[in-house]
Amino acid sequence: MTGADRPGLLITRPEPGASASARRMRTLGWAPLISPLMRLEPVAAGAPPPDVAAVALTSANGARCAPSDATLRTAPVWAVGEATAAAAREAGFADVRAGPSDAAALARAMLAGGLPPGARVLHLRGEHGTDGFAEALEAAGMRVEARVVYRMTALSALSAEAEAALSGGRIAAAAVYSPRSARLLARAAARFDLSRVAAAAISEAAATPLRGAGFAAIEVAPTPDGAGMERALDAVMAGAWGDGRGGAPAGDAGGAPGGDAGEDLGGASGGDLERASGGDLERASGGDLERASGEDFDSASGEDLERASG
Repeated sequence: MTGADRPGLLITRPEPGASASARRMRTLGWAPLISPLMRLEPVAAGAPPPDVAAVALTSANGARCAPSDATLRTAPVWAVGEATAAAAREAGFADVRAGPSDAAALARAMLAGGLPPGARVLHLRGEHGTDGFAEALEAAGMRVEARVVYRMTALSALSAEAEAALSGGRIAAAAVYSPRSARLLARAAARFDLSRVAAAAISEAAATPLRGAGFAAIEVAPTPDGAGMERALDAVMAGAWGDGRGGAPAGDAGGAPGGDAGEDLGGASGGDLERASGGDLERASGGDLERASGEDFDSASGEDLERASG
């Protein structure tokens, strides 16, 4: 398939996840166009408490923006999804375990992994998302200290290139990795005709803000992670257009505005903590608490509870 034949795919997640997603989507036949609607900003969190028994990471960005403390790097780390675990290793954490991709399941895994009642868990998180994670651990008798180490700052508009592509009919689909990204996209694209543009959402929570925005079809990922998004976009490409390349939509690929589809961690599976909660799965392929919860897919490779749920 030549570049001219490829359907245009709008990717609104922030970097570095956006470029990772674009590389992957290009191999699947899309012509990706990156126009982030959020920007990552580290937040100074101060020195960690001295008695940390474990560190919990619900997004890859939490690892990237973790305090530079040598002692903290030796504490056991529990990460949501392999992508977040990989980011933790890259950030210098020595003892990293990749856990499940939703908050409640990660909390259970930490308990099963031997953390004793009363243990202090340091949760490095984004400003939005991961609702319910601390509560799940505290209900099991642990002490949780949450530290906000980054925020996703909203951008008010799409890039000029993305706006020109929408106006010119060169965008066939939009990939949405968190509820917050969905809300921002619905506002930023309100003045465009979206009747020939489909949307793929990482979770039902991320799909909800898009309903009523005028998209021709909305496909919800069967799982709030990168693999689920690939399946959703496969369905869009294969089933939403008669010629399979971005012509007029032939039907609803998983729920036209107002229909039902998918699930979310916070809406996804239990609350893609950031994804469904309001941030952006930072969290795209691996399943980050933040990604699914509301912050954003933070990976094309691994989502975030925050992303999916919020």
